[in-house]
Amino acid sequence: MQSKKVLIMPIQPQRLPEGLAPESEGPLLAPGPISPGDIRALYMLLDIQRTLGGMEHAIKSLEATDGSHGEKIQQTARQADKTEFALSILEKATVIQGEKIQRLEKVIFVVEVLVIAGAMVPLISYFFNHFFK
Repeated sequence: MQSKKVLIMPIQPQRLPEGLAPESEGPLLAPGPISPGDIRALYMLLDIQRTLGGMEHAIKSLEATDGSHGEKIQQTARQADKTEFALSILEKATVIQGEKIQRLEKVIFVVEVLVIAGAMVPLISYFFNHFFK
């Protein structure tokens, strides 16, 4: 069997002309030819910008919703105050009406007594005239 050995020769790094740097080094979109690394960095920056724009839109939407909810809470609180005020008025009116009903019940009782007494007078007078005359 033959051995399969691979001979690796060291490669001497080549010097780049001045002003050019490998794509992993050097500033993004430096003057001169645009490298694939620059294009990848550009796409990455555009993705970041798009994501930040979406986040900014979401934040504005949340702020608007928060403001709307704040207004609704204030309206509900005002409505609750009005309802509480109306309820207190109704409670007072209920007490007053209850007192009036109690007075009317007393008046009705007196009227009933008077009606019964009024009905008894002719009956008593009839018996008196019929039996004692």
